[in-house]
Amino acid sequence: MRVSLSKREGTLIAIALIAILALAALLRFADIGGESYWLDEIIMVRLTGNGFDTVLQEITGTDRPPVYVLLGYAWSQLFGTSEAATRSLSALAGVAAIGVMYLIGRELYRREVGLLAALVMAVSAFQVWYSQEYRYYAVFELVVLFAVLFYLLWLKHGHAIDLIAYTVFSALAAYVHTYAIFFYVGLGLHFLTRWQAQASKRWLWVASQVLIIIAVLPRIISTFTTVSTVIPENTVGGGTPVVDWLPVPPIYAPLRTLINFMFIQRSYLSWSVIGVGAAVLVVGLLAYTLTRGGAWRDDVRATAGSIRGLFDSRLTLVILWLICPIGITFLLSHVFAPMYLDRFVITAAPAWYLLIALAMWTLRRVVPVALSVVVLLILITGVLWTYYTQDLKEQWRETAAFIDERIQPGDALALSYGIFPGDAFNIRDSFSWYYPAMTSDCFVDVRGDSAALAAQISTCGRQSDRLWLVVYASNPEGERLTLSDLPDQYPLVEAQDFVGTTVYLFDLES
Repeated sequence: MRVSLSKREGTLIAIALIAILALAALLRFADIGGESYWLDEIIMVRLTGNGFDTVLQEITGTDRPPVYVLLGYAWSQLFGTSEAATRSLSALAGVAAIGVMYLIGRELYRREVGLLAALVMAVSAFQVWYSQEYRYYAVFELVVLFAVLFYLLWLKHGHAIDLIAYTVFSALAAYVHTYAIFFYVGLGLHFLTRWQAQASKRWLWVASQVLIIIAVLPRIISTFTTVSTVIPENTVGGGTPVVDWLPVPPIYAPLRTLINFMFIQRSYLSWSVIGVGAAVLVVGLLAYTLTRGGAWRDDVRATAGSIRGLFDSRLTLVILWLICPIGITFLLSHVFAPMYLDRFVITAAPAWYLLIALAMWTLRRVVPVALSVVVLLILITGVLWTYYTQDLKEQWRETAAFIDERIQPGDALALSYGIFPGDAFNIRDSFSWYYPAMTSDCFVDVRGDSAALAAQISTCGRQSDRLWLVVYASNPEGERLTLSDLPDQYPLVEAQDFVGTTVYLFDLES
């Protein structure tokens, strides 16, 4: 029996989607427990690993968004609190997001664009990173993707169930992460651009927006009430962060974010890998143009016409979806107080992947899709190699093991909060998660001169022969915190650097 072309294509699309999902799962579950928890993850695992009464008290007594906390509590009760167990919640959300990304690309454009968007999102090192963290971001992104999908379905078909689903997922997003309020603006502006064309849906849309506002208002009030109690008066106009570790974003931050949406950090992408990718692109394009001959010039002209045809309501939606979370957060960081981080605007990332996929498909007559995919995979493989072969997160497990192997009876142990005094006890909790024998709450402020440091070492090491000092060395500005002014009266026996921490051993008897 002869299978129709459309059915055969549908089978190939299904096979390709399954392969992309399998690749996404492989990347997200590979070595998922290999690195130790970092500080924010340990805050979450300590919270969700407690009894339900403690969890309930946390989400009702603070401005912490409750959805991921409740999911994490249920997940840890089922699977435990190991790194692999807890992070698998985010990994599953990350894989599911790939499937929803495909559906959005298909609804907006066509199946091939949906597949390319799913592939780009699947291999993004940024997405892999946050799918391997026991934090909000993968679930946050998944919920927002569902909101976008049902918004598109409602615009296309007008079914009430799609509008209800859009409303529910939009409201739910704010209870996963407060920055969902910036995502709402993009979809809202898009509908306003179609106000005349959507006459029959206007008031239903208005009703959905009212319901969303009513639902998320408690979150907004809670967040701004908390922020107003911690921001000093002199933060108006930028200058002092909402929290002491968050800097004012530089003017190039949005561009950096778009790069990081693929590569985590530009520094993880070596120039040699960029060179290989560029060489493959040039050679491949040259071979393709020679093969096509004069037809390639016709393809260029046809592609130019295709590009002009892209400027419609669909592209407006994708662009607003991309720029609103990034742009609003960036502007508020300069006008109000710093609140900009790449992971905070993760809901804009799928729009970026969709634009990349759309560009790859639109340019396919000039640059073959296979060539575009190969170059993308070359670039991303270099970053993923760094991700999987190097420790990039804080090495609390390794720090604790290093001390545990060398500590002697009579040694004292102290911690330094580095440049984050407000996180002193979170830092203590991070170290003690892997070193339960840590009972001291003696903290050393390493930002002073050698005399001040010597006095604190003497206090923390009283009646001890030696003092182990664990310094939280992370710095959001990128420069590692080190002790440059050591006290002469307490010789340094040894020092060991780890990702995010440095261990110092001082001799107190000399």
